Amino acid sequence: MLQEEGFLPEEEPCCSTSVWRDASVMHNNPKFAARVSMIKRCSTLFIDGAGLAFHLYKIAHARHAAQVLTSSTSKRVVGSSSSPCSAKRLKPEQVTKLLPNLLPLSKLDEVTREFVETLTSKHHMKLRVFFDGALRREAKQKTDEKRRQKR
Repeated sequence: MLQEEGFLPEEEPCCSTSVWRDASVMHNNPKFAARVSMIKRCSTLFIDGAGLAFHLYKIAHARHAAQVLTSSTSKRVVGSSSSPCSAKRLKPEQVTKLLPNLLPLSKLDEVTREFVETLTSKHHMKLRVFFDGALRREAKQKTDEKRRQKR
């Protein structure tokens, strides 16, 4: 349904290792592109820390999984599929490494630093991250009210 409404690209890879959405999505999916608005340079972004954490964790886990699966496919016969998503014959220890709760925190740190560094250095943005507390409630007051009405 989200793809039909244009909120998601029609062909999204199963495990993206990029912090940034593939720019080709904007050209290949006009419904999705119509819903995207550009953020101006030097903007101040108010980020819901919990929501951002889910996104960054997903990217970090995809990078970790690609690394684990690539190490398992590198020992295969040349010419076999090298896509991380197509690796099917894993050893039990490799399957264990893929469990989300065994993600090395260094991967999450790497992804978080990349995200923040790009926004602050390249795009000259100021970031304010809210996890909980009075400042978060103030910043998300309208959103919380809409959610209460919807429920």
